[in-house]
Amino acid sequence: MVTAFIDALGFRSLCEDRLGQFVPTSARHRPGRIMASVAVMLAGGGEHVSDLDMLRSSAGVFGKVASNATMSRFFQQAAAAPDVFAYGFATMTRELRSRVWEAAGDRNPALTATALNPLIIDLDATLVTSHSDKEQAVGTYKGGYGFAPFIASVDYGASNGTGEILATFLRPGNAGANSADDHIKIFEQAVAQLPDAFYTDDGVLIGEKVLVRTDSAGASRKFLLYLASLGVQFPVSRIRCRWPRPAWSRESMRRSTGNRPWTRPGKNARMRGWSMPPMSWAHGLPGRHEPVPACRALASWCAGNVIGSRRASCDSIFDEFTALARPHPRCAAQGAGPV
Repeated sequence: MVTAFIDALGFRSLCEDRLGQFVPTSARHRPGRIMASVAVMLAGGGEHVSDLDMLRSSAGVFGKVASNATMSRFFQQAAAAPDVFAYGFATMTRELRSRVWEAAGDRNPALTATALNPLIIDLDATLVTSHSDKEQAVGTYKGGYGFAPFIASVDYGASNGTGEILATFLRPGNAGANSADDHIKIFEQAVAQLPDAFYTDDGVLIGEKVLVRTDSAGASRKFLLYLASLGVQFPVSRIRCRWPRPAWSRESMRRSTGNRPWTRPGKNARMRGWSMPPMSWAHGLPGRHEPVPACRALASWCAGNVIGSRRASCDSIFDEFTALARPHPRCAAQGAGPV
């Protein structure tokens, strides 16, 4: 089934066109056969090049498979010209994705994406453990040892599958999680993978058809203003931070709550040292509004403590993004104004 899918996409011929310079012209095993073998092996649960033995044991089904030495030489040639290989591989995967999405018909994400129903791109870093010394393997903030790659993935929604990976940005294990430059870099790599339907005739990204989600690490001024400059939708919370001095003590909480230390003294959660007015980030609910274009999820737990990787005045943050605030289109008819 996987091999039939690869053949239907024209995978081998496309690999030859984009990666043919990495093998000698007289080589019997061409890039299309090499990359197709690796793809089938990974789809079958393999993790290492040596796992290609599962294909070699069924030559009648999968044909002749390149040896491990041939695989090694191919990737050595690719490593010698990383920029050339990265460009060829990125343009190849973009073309393959366009072909797959076009084959989806009415379920084509490029056709269903609109300002009200944008394509959701999730950006997040993760830790990958290394059990031996490898390039860029260093200590992590959790006390482990390995890498901290950045991943951009598409979320199709619960009814349309789990989504797919758009781009991966390899980083050492001690890379910062809240780096605005890394967020911008992985976002640019991700949108470069989107089909032509997400771009104008002049090659400009149609930002309103894309919504970017991150955790609190993405709540930096530089990254958010960069997304706003492209017209891309993104979620961010607005929480009024008021840091009392001195902080609440257990005894003072008992006195104010009638010896019930964990009872909230009011509608706002002041007992824990901050005040959060009631607010919702839900889509399309009556009277609800959004602090930035098409807010759909909580991305920053406390903007004043996270944005810019430093403690900043919440009022200055709100003033900076007031110009970006607008009601969600579904709520505009009900009179919900900007924050």
